[in-house]
Amino acid sequence: MPEERAPLSRLRLLPLRLVQFTAIQLACCAFPIAFILALWRSAAHFTVGGDRYRMPTAVSFVLIGVFLWLAENIGTFLNAWRYPDQQAGWHLVHVGKLGSWALLVTLSFVLVAAVKAEEGVRYGDGEARVTPPRRRRRAR
Repeated sequence: MPEERAPLSRLRLLPLRLVQFTAIQLACCAFPIAFILALWRSAAHFTVGGDRYRMPTAVSFVLIGVFLWLAENIGTFLNAWRYPDQQAGWHLVHVGKLGSWALLVTLSFVLVAAVKAEEGVRYGDGEARVTPPRRRRRAR
């Protein structure tokens, strides 16, 4: 008899399992979504060959994280160091490290910006030298 009731009891747990799965997935996606929303309108400006370009800050942080992850894989492939799970043989560093690298770059960027803003107050004429954003002209 218990074999006949098992599928029915599993069906009763299905809504609970779906809620648990959804909560876990939302928790895993919360940081990247909050990261992108927080940096939605910010941009990094850079110069290449005299031309000035603009890139969304979130994209730049993720790209830097990807290149650091690739460098980490090259380093482990060339035996500069090995992680404990690579002792039996080399394999790619887990993709989850991309988030770690992007977070490290974000934190570094924020700390340097805070130091530079304070440096303007401490060593300058007393006011922080922050460039105001350019105003866009309205099309008529």
